[in-house]
Amino acid sequence: MFLQIAIALVLLSSIIGLAVWFFNERKTINFVHNETILALERAMSNSCTQIEFRKNNLNNYDLLRYNLQEALVVQPQIEI
Repeated sequence: MFLQIAIALVLLSSIIGLAVWFFNERKTINFVHNETILALERAMSNSCTQIEFRKNNLNNYDLLRYNLQEALVVQPQIEI
């Protein structure tokens, strides 16, 4: 009778131990996942901000005027 109770207690404690381990591991994995998602969202936000900044600066850049000024610079090393 004592042996059956001992085996039942060992099995019950093993099941409880595995359940506690499982939930702790799941909590850790969820925490790491949430941190990864947050880091990716920050990186995407930063990238979107950079893209918008570059787009605005390119729209403000007068390409024709600056390229003509560069093209009309006297270049004495070129012989015609």
